[in-house]
Amino acid sequence: MGSIVAITGIVGSFLIRDALVKSLDRARIRFNDEERFIQWALSKFDTFALWSLLVLAIIIVALLLYIWKNKQRLTPDKRLGLTVIIVLLMVASPIAAIVYGFGTINKEFDVAAYILTLSICELSILYIPLLFKRIMA
Repeated sequence: MGSIVAITGIVGSFLIRDALVKSLDRARIRFNDEERFIQWALSKFDTFALWSLLVLAIIIVALLLYIWKNKQRLTPDKRLGLTVIIVLLMVASPIAAIVYGFGTINKEFDVAAYILTLSICELSILYIPLLFKRIMA
């Protein structure tokens, strides 16, 4: 089940920007200065996506390397500690998206919803270290 969640998160993180672009195109007639607003909305989303996915990749690689390097020395306490760290990261991801999303709230379009959706996809991707830890145990 965890692998399905992780795969869904990976696929969703690739598809969310396309959904944002299509939604912006459909709502184009409501915008006063449409090109400037669309560029602003895409810029806000792309900035969050770049940084959050980069941090997510670094975290996943670091955790996988740690688990791989210490596979023989992983006691139940250390495995529990890793799980707690991963769960805290899962909680921090949507909180960061909400905080960043406050800067995108306006009356024309809800970019914050797409940012939060991307964050939830990233939350799903964080299942990868949990699966790897289970395999190594």
